[in-house]
Amino acid sequence: MEEALCLKIGMEFQSEDEAYNFYNRYGLVVGFSVRKDYLNKDKEGVITSRRKVSISQGAQAEIANDAGISLKQSHELMGKEAGGLGNIGYTRDDLKRYLRTKRERGLKYGETGAMLRYFQEQKLKNPSFFHVE
Repeated sequence: MEEALCLKIGMEFQSEDEAYNFYNRYGLVVGFSVRKDYLNKDKEGVITSRRKVSISQGAQAEIANDAGISLKQSHELMGKEAGGLGNIGYTRDDLKRYLRTKRERGLKYGETGAMLRYFQEQKLKNPSFFHVE
């Protein structure tokens, strides 16, 4: 690896773009990709969404939700664990959308699974029953 792309503890960059370009080149050589975190802001500059809830964060939110902990409390707890809400990488609305999407998918696949079980049961009862999976 060329000397200019060696990672060192304590490296500093003149700008965010310089750091991004370095890690993009470094990632290409080492074998990973890099992307900047994105966010959406309203007209007043308030962050409205980031859409970046990790799998582990989502699982933690689901467990909290199942235990009856409110979305607001769950979001605040994860913020405290991360040293501040700005460090968790998503907004409360992002978390709300994540949980809603997860529930919707569960319902969708749950209904499909129930239909497949029904068809399989019908096939056992009546050998001439036919369906395509």
